[in-house]
Amino acid sequence: MKIWQLIQYYTILAEVLLFVPEDTEEQIIYWKDELKRYQRFCERNEKFVVYYETGCVHMDHVYFVKVAPDWTPTQPPTSYDADKNFCSSHDHLVRGLLANKMYYDFVKEKLSLVKNEI
Repeated sequence: MKIWQLIQYYTILAEVLLFVPEDTEEQIIYWKDELKRYQRFCERNEKFVVYYETGCVHMDHVYFVKVAPDWTPTQPPTSYDADKNFCSSHDHLVRGLLANKMYYDFVKEKLSLVKNEI
């Protein structure tokens, strides 16, 4: 597990845990909705997710090549991937996929715990 993956996972958790309702029934609705986050990420990035999860390598020259010095990111870089000497153009997709998978597992467990409280 990479530190950047954990950073994004904990960032997601920090954002989400602030808004968990107090009522158990509302929590169930909330966590069911949060289960969809991973699915939405996969839908938005379908080509990359399929490529990454099937173990393909034919597009590595696109997804995993070190960025050029004049490269401009497609989204604002975070503090932990701003150094162009240590990142590729699609690091955010790898990080996002792995962090969202971890979050999906967390949400499934939370939902199960909340349902058992009823």
